[in-house]
Amino acid sequence: VDFGDQPIHGNSGPIVIQRYKEESWAPINRVMYESCVELGIREAADLNAPDAQAGVIGAMPHNRYKEVRLGTLVTYIRAARKRPNLTIRAGATVERVLLNGSKAEGVVFVDQAGKETTVHADQVVLSAGVYNTPAVLQRSGIGPAEWLEPLGIKVAANLSGVGRNLLDHPGFPMLFKGDGLGVTTGRSFVADVRAPFGDNGEPAWQTHPFPVDEEEGVAGFWTYLTRGLAQGEVQITGRGVRDRLRIDHRYNTVLTDRANFDDARSFCKQMIASKTFQKRNAVWVDDINEPIADALAKRVGAAHHQCGTAKMGPANDTTAVVGADLRVHGFDNLRVADTSIYPDDVMNNTNLTAYVVGEKAAEFVAGSLHQ
Repeated sequence: VDFGDQPIHGNSGPIVIQRYKEESWAPINRVMYESCVELGIREAADLNAPDAQAGVIGAMPHNRYKEVRLGTLVTYIRAARKRPNLTIRAGATVERVLLNGSKAEGVVFVDQAGKETTVHADQVVLSAGVYNTPAVLQRSGIGPAEWLEPLGIKVAANLSGVGRNLLDHPGFPMLFKGDGLGVTTGRSFVADVRAPFGDNGEPAWQTHPFPVDEEEGVAGFWTYLTRGLAQGEVQITGRGVRDRLRIDHRYNTVLTDRANFDDARSFCKQMIASKTFQKRNAVWVDDINEPIADALAKRVGAAHHQCGTAKMGPANDTTAVVGADLRVHGFDNLRVADTSIYPDDVMNNTNLTAYVVGEKAAEFVAGSLHQ
């Protein structure tokens, strides 16, 4: 909507992107924005511009339009519902892929009543997400042999990377209070400040504010790492769809991650100490001088940008699960298309990149059908 006439953007397609107008912002966004300008942070009108990746303050782009978040359900899927070759099975959970040598012959799913149903297919594309895609593969016999054999699952492909390399942008809230800072009316998740370029050529963190309690004037900063180094795992604990998964992100286990959070916290201290915030009588609610490892142990959480548990890479990479064509290594007609295929995390929100994966998967499947 805002920059569609520029070559790095588009002005068509199903997903509308816009930045909220300043007059609609919740007050905490304006206060943080002005504080950053006071501290010398450069303003960036377009946070997706090539020169706006680090050391800037700007308004976050949103795919919310006319009060509807334009995810895939109300865009891609709604447009495709009328197609005669699309059937949507509600309340169905895929248990496993049916395998015959290097071929996928279909899937077995379980309905809400617990009944198993088999569906046959010439091609299978898993889009079950960063937690459930590796689970489906593991229940199908594709994954680390040392995980599958104790569960009595016959190993069809000993791919050690299935369920490993679990990544995220871990996040950390810091609460404070001040006059009018907790007002919850208006647009939230708007102002976004990015760290300067670090030694690796990337900003280590991003931070945005959020209102909490209007009566008490409580608000917070939410900061998350653009490249968390902690790598976790997703592992099945049984052969059935109702058996719980063991999910361990290993947050707060890497010293570099802690140091980057500490750097973000130091900048947040500068913001609260700025004239802009002090005009609002801003004070910390949280213990802002607590050792960072202890603070993270209490409050670190997911930014819901999980990825990596079926990573893309060449077949000679023992940690890779799919190739550049999204095919699972060793199988001709089984693909994965979701954020689990990211070999590393993207620096920003994973949403639009996931759409790219879906678009490419569609091209690959269509190309295979026409071969």
